[in-house]
Amino acid sequence: MPSDNKIDNGLELLLNMDEEERVKAQDFNTGFNAESNTWEVIVKYHGDLSEVGRQLEAGVEILTQGYGILTLEESKIPKLSDYSQVEYIERPKRLGINLNNSLRESCITAVQRPPNDLRGQGVLLGIIDSGIDYAHPDFINGDGKSRILYIWDQTLNGEPPQGFSGGIEFTRKDIDEALSLSTLMERIARVPHKDEIGHGTHVAGIAGGNGRGSNGKYMGVAPESEFIIVKLGRRGTQSFPRTTELMRAIKYIVEKAEELARPIAINISFGTNEGPHDGNSIVETYMDEMANRWKSAIVVATGNEGDTGHHTGGLLEEGEEKNIQFIADEGLTSLTLTLWKSFADTMEFSVTAPNGESTNKISPKAGVQRIIIGSTEVMAYFGGPSPLNGDEEIFIALISVNQFIDNGIWQLNLYGVSIVEGIYSIWLPITEEIGRQTAFVEPKLEHTLTIPSTAERMISVGAYNGTTNQIAPFSGRGYTRRSRFVKPELVAPGINIMAPIPGGGYDLLSGTSMAAPHGSGAAALLMEWGIVKGNDPFLYGERLKAYLYKGARRTWPFLNYPNPSWGYGSLCLANSFEGLRQGDIRGMKGQILDNNMEDLRQGNIPAMDPQSIISDEYLDFIVEYNENIVEAALQNGAANVEIINENYAILQIPRDIKEKFFEETREIVQYTIPLLFGNYANGSLEASDILMFHNYPYGELRGQGILVGVIDSGIDYAHPAFLYEDNTTRILRIWDQSLEGNPPQGFDYGTEFTEEEINNALQSKNPGEIVPHRDEVGHGTFLAGVSAGYDRIDKGFIGAAPDSNLLVVKLKAAKEYLRDYNLIGAPKTTVYQSTDVIMALKYVVETARSLNMPVVISLGIGSNEGGHDGTSFTETYMAELGGRRGVVMIASAGNEANTLHHTSGSLDGIQTEDIEIKVGEGERGFILYIWNNAPDKMSISMISPTGEFIERIPARFGEEEEIRFILEKTRVKVDYIYPEPRTGDQLTRIRFEDPTPGNWIVTLHGDFIVDGRYNVWLPREGWIDKDTVFLKPVPQTTVTVPGSGKGTITVGAYNPIDNSLYSASGRGRTRDDEMKPDLVAPGVNVRGPLSGGGYGQMTGTSIAAAIAAGAAALLLEWGIIKGNDTTLTTRKVRTYLIRGATRRESRRYPDTSWGYGELNLLNTFQFIRNL
Repeated sequence: MPSDNKIDNGLELLLNMDEEERVKAQDFNTGFNAESNTWEVIVKYHGDLSEVGRQLEAGVEILTQGYGILTLEESKIPKLSDYSQVEYIERPKRLGINLNNSLRESCITAVQRPPNDLRGQGVLLGIIDSGIDYAHPDFINGDGKSRILYIWDQTLNGEPPQGFSGGIEFTRKDIDEALSLSTLMERIARVPHKDEIGHGTHVAGIAGGNGRGSNGKYMGVAPESEFIIVKLGRRGTQSFPRTTELMRAIKYIVEKAEELARPIAINISFGTNEGPHDGNSIVETYMDEMANRWKSAIVVATGNEGDTGHHTGGLLEEGEEKNIQFIADEGLTSLTLTLWKSFADTMEFSVTAPNGESTNKISPKAGVQRIIIGSTEVMAYFGGPSPLNGDEEIFIALISVNQFIDNGIWQLNLYGVSIVEGIYSIWLPITEEIGRQTAFVEPKLEHTLTIPSTAERMISVGAYNGTTNQIAPFSGRGYTRRSRFVKPELVAPGINIMAPIPGGGYDLLSGTSMAAPHGSGAAALLMEWGIVKGNDPFLYGERLKAYLYKGARRTWPFLNYPNPSWGYGSLCLANSFEGLRQGDIRGMKGQILDNNMEDLRQGNIPAMDPQSIISDEYLDFIVEYNENIVEAALQNGAANVEIINENYAILQIPRDIKEKFFEETREIVQYTIPLLFGNYANGSLEASDILMFHNYPYGELRGQGILVGVIDSGIDYAHPAFLYEDNTTRILRIWDQSLEGNPPQGFDYGTEFTEEEINNALQSKNPGEIVPHRDEVGHGTFLAGVSAGYDRIDKGFIGAAPDSNLLVVKLKAAKEYLRDYNLIGAPKTTVYQSTDVIMALKYVVETARSLNMPVVISLGIGSNEGGHDGTSFTETYMAELGGRRGVVMIASAGNEANTLHHTSGSLDGIQTEDIEIKVGEGERGFILYIWNNAPDKMSISMISPTGEFIERIPARFGEEEEIRFILEKTRVKVDYIYPEPRTGDQLTRIRFEDPTPGNWIVTLHGDFIVDGRYNVWLPREGWIDKDTVFLKPVPQTTVTVPGSGKGTITVGAYNPIDNSLYSASGRGRTRDDEMKPDLVAPGVNVRGPLSGGGYGQMTGTSIAAAIAAGAAALLLEWGIIKGNDTTLTTRKVRTYLIRGATRRESRRYPDTSWGYGELNLLNTFQFIRNL
């Protein structure tokens, strides 16, 4: 396998084919122009892609700050991958059209009529398809003017839209002029756009046709909406559109909607089987990013691969052989199979031809492997760990030696060599490419969704028969691979749907393509009600999605919902509006602190004041924005704006203008208050086989050239563990957020100390006068030492990466108003706020980039706040940064497993469940967090220790209920949040102030139950009385935030002396069923440097994470500094560490306590050497 996995495996395979092989595999050869010998490739990048293109003399199209399309000579693709700015290169994938009484069935007709009277007015429909018959009466208003604002025909040569390189753009003016002409030939001459196959016309008619051609009989969902149309293709050179054209189309439509300042529902009825089917393909992550950019909803058909037999999969045990048969139809010049599995598993395979001739076992090794059997050449390519998801993709291509490959029954024989997970999935190409006769003999219905319907933020719609109420056999089934997301979200009518066709008539068509526009039209009506009519200006994206599947009908009593065929049920828009009428939505932008904040507000504060970052007179918020937030926020009274990236910022706002500010600042999509974090620590390196690499016979690894980022309580910079022999520092920068002075460039608070200043302090008799930085807590000093310390004088202590350098951020203490709101009373308790952590992460990564050095960051802090599903902003930001080359993010699993601070369960229907809490004698107060999965709706009642009963409090979302008890001084505030902005789920927040000691019972009521699961957390250890606990605790799902993030390596702790798990080590899975922790490392009685000098012992998962960070630093040195794998990211390092982890025979992995095993760097390098 190649060490550089920047180039996608299919492209690598094609680059290794000779000319004859390419001709025979032309269906697979997408993106290549034989005449010019150039490729069109998709690039995921950071930095300046235009400069890269200039140096390579390549054509560059910037889609976003992270995605672009390059057109360059084939010989320059390897050079492209050498640029550090380039993270991943992928060839375009071919897309197939998902084609194979509906409004009433979807409860849409009732919504179009009074009292709702919604018809899509003011909302745009973006149709990305085969074009449209713009002269069809259904797309023309009664005055003869077109309802189409723009058409971008990518298949025509001419004047493209501004910022794009191909096709022709037609405006409404152009279309109206064409419609005014009397003959068809004249119209075509004026606007030469056609929908040759009629698919796009049909789809547009379902979503928004006005029915004028049928006197209103065949009217679409949003008949008064207006259209932006993109016809996919590339100047007629290929029969199938490609992912590059789709990505351009989405950018075009979203930018037009932004320009017009109108909400838009985008419909996509194309799909492919190429990719991981887990939402991590490059086109899907791009689409997820674009879905956050504007007031939009993107609806995607799940594809028609449900009954085609083009997917299979299963579980392969170690030492087991699986024989997988598939039929190759006559007349195929080539056929590709893609197998996805965990990179931790080692599998071999052989291939048996229809004549019985077989290859030998094909094992993982670098390059393309070729074997000829019969009249077919078998080409195999094993990819390394994918930068997209850390898994491995294996390409198997059958290419004809003469004219066609052997037809008949083939057999793929899989062998389990070394198995950790054993789960595999295999896909053949879609039906449009290979037909229905080529198929697996024993296919699997699940995971037959086509890409991009597996993207997280898309609304994925399957098809059912509205007449018989049966799922359509062709409808793509979920869930996504590894069951990351519930897909489809819902189904809509997709069989025999009557809608417009080119030429002015109507016809019946079937397919998920016909189901999806029911969903996009329904989204348009919701946005009309919410955004256009002002009832909820934030009813789009995840919020809109939640209400679509909350309103879905679940008509089969014997089925559990959600399920892989129906998702959350069949579309029923009237039910969604029933929820709106009940007051479930109240235009809530985000989480709002309760009314006791009013007591803290004082007067007006000047509009611009950098001191607001540290002053308690200002409230802090993390905001998602979509326009010029700096100008808008300052004009509306914000004191300070800190830009994180193109989508998110941190604001400081005077207390007395909060409500007014968020009402007036329309540029803000949503906001959240900061989470609060605390640290986790109360012969380790030998146990992980790290020390041996300091003098490794195959190449010494000590972390040279690597930065270790320590974001914590600071560092004792004078400690010998951080000095060279000449008494100079190994610390390159310290940013002390708690000191006023000269902040780092681009930041507005704290003081930055440089290497030179630290060295001057070390040579001084009074170092504190020059660098007045201290670590009063000692936690940061200890973690830095374990990761990177080395006492060069004493020689008695050495950390994991002793030659690395350090970047240190001392987090300032959380503001008092946040501590007060969370009822954290103990003044000595260490509490940080997530806004400061986010800025620290930004600082470390930007500084590392300016120094051109790889960096590993370990966070030894955690919280029980947040969804425990990777959706907190700190976690998503860490995932974004950790996806960059040379950046590794590591988080501790937390020390909450044995604190009795978590419980969970499941409600069935309208039953109730009691949550019993024992409140300690010294308890000042706490917040209880109850999370349940969408679309469930739950409410609570409660009984106090004195027996006072509070009846069920109805779930009125966006309103806070205050309860005062008669017999005791306790005050309780209940806040129902649905959909919670970051997750789309329901959060019930119960704030207990001065709770009476004893046993409290909070009864959970199932008001509306589909899923039924719930999770409940008390605050983390140290923030509440030690005797405040659940009486029925559950130790699972106790990994703390940000350890539950999907883009981090999460580390638990164990004792290497007796190989026992540290009892407090946070356990998985996450609330959304992701496996955490990833692995465990030594974390009990570990020796390290103490602030103030000397050494001591600490215990905790933060210590384990620091050891893992040191191991990651050695991997970065091996890979990037020594040039063995210059593409290392967090995902890739995670995969290597998991692959090398020690696994005990008595335990099944992955395990919710041990993850994939115990950190073992020696095993990791032995595995890498064998690749």
